[in-house]
Amino acid sequence: PSLRVGDRLRRKLQRCQRKMVAKMAAFASGQELTPAQVIEVCHASGLAPRHAWDVFAQATAWLKPGARKIGQEELMTAVDELVRGRRPSRQRAAQPGATVADAAGEASDSP
Repeated sequence: PSLRVGDRLRRKLQRCQRKMVAKMAAFASGQELTPAQVIEVCHASGLAPRHAWDVFAQATAWLKPGARKIGQEELMTAVDELVRGRRPSRQRAAQPGATVADAAGEASDSP
């Protein structure tokens, strides 16, 4: 039982932290909130990138009327980019083959 209480408490603390971070993000942006801003604020406050959507949803609720609302897809793409940026080894493995093939294709096509 004590372990379960610990887990519940940890989740509650994380939720509070996400709300606080969201409030900071909304306050800092004032009118517009971009995926990059949300992720930056999450990162600066030590929250995992996967919490960015929760933070964004909460932050947009606190934004002034008329603020640009970004979609979940847009935010998730930004989160993916952040995660990929942290692990360049996976990116490096995928990129060279494609770029070499593209370059070769372009070279043979052009007169």
